Amino acid sequence: MSSVEIRRVYKGYLEVDRYLVSKQTKTRTSNSLQNWAEKRGLNDQAYFVLLFSKLEEHINKECQKLILRKRNLRHWKSRRRWDNIEITQLDRITFMDRVSYLVDRQSHHFRDIKDLYEIRCKIAHGGVYTNPIHIPGYVNKFYNLITTLKS
Repeated sequence: MSSVEIRRVYKGYLEVDRYLVSKQTKTRTSNSLQNWAEKRGLNDQAYFVLLFSKLEEHINKECQKLILRKRNLRHWKSRRRWDNIEITQLDRITFMDRVSYLVDRQSHHFRDIKDLYEIRCKIAHGGVYTNPIHIPGYVNKFYNLITTLKS
């Protein structure tokens, strides 16, 4: 489901970006060009955070499935760790710890998600993120992660 949502969000992004590009190309002054470029940059950041939220939602759902499955293990020694995790309080577990339930901390998937998370945090918490965000490239990364991460 999340991969479908990634495509839907991307379709919305393309519509908005085309509109902003059309406005930017019709402008005559350098100040106006700069203004439209800034709007495009902010739009890219907003869509990045939205795309990240779809990845986070997917990770939370996969963690819930994993926890429920592990709680049903026959032997207590195998399931005891999982019995102590409240599914309704997953937000008390750090995001990257939730990621580590699904992928090895030494894997490139973990590093990719960590890099994305750092960008997301910088944007979402009001920091200045000066690097351009190329949404088409990130869409592929989000899509690949969502289709790869399974409990």
